[in-house]
Parts: sequence; C-alpha cells; structure tokens
Amino acid sequence: MNKIVEYSWPEDIVVLKGILTQGSFPVHSHDFCEIAIIQSGRGVYTDNYGERPLLPGDVFVLRKPEYHGFSKLDRLKIINILFVPERLALPFDELRQITGYNVLFEIEPLLHGGANRSSLNLSPEELRRLNDYVKMIEQELEQRQPGYRIKLKSLLLDVIIFLSRKYSSVTDYGAADCHHRLGETIAYIETHYREKHTLAMLSRRAGMSKPHFIRMFKKITGLPPVDYVNKTRIDQACKLLGKAQSGITQAALACGFSDSNYFSRTFKKYLGMSPRKYIKSYLKL
Repeated sequence: MNKIVEYSWPEDIVVLKGILTQGSFPVHSHDFCEIAIIQSGRGVYTDNYGERPLLPGDVFVLRKPEYHGFSKLDRLKIINILFVPERLALPFDELRQITGYNVLFEIEPLLHGGANRSSLNLSPEELRRLNDYVKMIEQELEQRQPGYRIKLKSLLLDVIIFLSRKYSSVTDYGAADCHHRLGETIAYIETHYREKHTLAMLSRRAGMSKPHFIRMFKKITGLPPVDYVNKTRIDQACKLLGKAQSGITQAALACGFSDSNYFSRTFKKYLGMSPRKYIKSYLKL
C-alpha cells in the first residue's frame, strides 16, 4: 500500500478537483482529513475492509490514517476538501452534539468502511448547495481578502454541519446501524453531561453488550465511556472557571459533579492541576 506521509500546503483548507479515468487509483493513506464529493461518473471505493460502489451525490469522509483507493473507474468526477482539524481548532465539543458528525467524521473513518460505510447520497439540489459552499471556499482562496482565513474556517464549518445534519436525517442506516447508535450515544453524553450516567445505561442506549460497547467506544474516543463522561464535564467546567462565571463548587455542581472534592480529584487527573491552580494560571494569560 502507498502512503502519503506528508502533505503540506500554504493554506489551512485546500480544494482539489479531478476526473479519475484510469483503471484504478492505488490504495494509500495520508495525514490530513478529506471530504470526498462524487459529482458524476462511476467507480468503486476500496479500503482494508472491503469495497462499495460510488454513485453521483455520494459523500464520505477520510481521516488519517485510513487506507483507501479507487478501482473500476469510469470518468469519476470528484471534489476533495482537504484540511487538518488540529490546525483549525474546530469546536469539537459542540460538533459532537450532532449524531451525524460523530458517525461521518469520527466513527466510520476510525472503525471500518467498505460495504459497512453509511450511505450519504445527496439529491441533485443538495449536491448543488454543497457545490456552492465549495465555490465560496475557492473564491476565498483565490482572492485572499483580509480575514479570508477566518472565512475559510467558517465555510468549512458550514460544510461539516450541512453534511452532519443531512446524515442525521437519514432513516435507513443498513449495515451501519450500530455506527449510528454509537454516534447518538456520544451526542447524548455531550448534551446531557450534567445527568447521571452508568455503563449499563449507556450500553443499553447504544444497543450493545457492556464489553462490546466499552471496546468500540474506547476505539473511537480513546477513553472508556465513564472516563469520557468525566472528561466532558471537566471540559465544560474549564469554560466556567476560565470565564470566572462561578466558583469551584458552583462549577462542579453545574457540570454534573455532586461532590466538590471528587470534582477536584477528577480535574487534576485530566489537567494535571487543581481547579484553583487552573484559575490562577488562566488569569495570568
């Protein structure tokens, strides 16, 4: 397999357009995120887990280090939006409140694709709307007027939210139904972090056994479910403490902790400092 180890560009977001006419495009991976938009033509998408046909209107997301390629190409016209999420400081905590975002941008690229990748196929009207966003991104890249980098980030968020909402409205997930349930569970945690969550409750919501749920959840988020709940609460508490909107006890209660001492221990576990030290450090900025 081929791998693009490094890909650098002068901008935070890049748009590539092309028509794949050769028999196949080698399997490869890269260190950036890619939103692939199929405009016309036919082809087959291939990854480590299988293959699936590509049709006009298909949209899917590729994240590092997912290996992928294309075969059986018949003038496949494709638009790729390339970006590195870490460089853009995207509002992930709010994006993860959208089920569709969790599935399209987090779960499927990290778990598996092939025949089990969800089918997000846009209607001609929806595809035109998405292409309008692409044109605006291209204009900003070409004209580079003052503030264009901020505008690029705004337009990329428009694209991400548009696709995430569209996926959330899909009713038939087929073989990827478990992906949707996982994405829905993550969105539930992000929007209900103040409530009490147990492993049993979360695994039931995801429709999985506890061991399977823990394994899948950790592979996606890097944390066991209960730790993810606590980390989400701590992230929200940081916002309150950093803005001096509340004291330590008030922040703990507002973010779902019933015990301020447990809150302080958990806070230090994730940030390496006490809430009080965090406030002092934040005020020095």
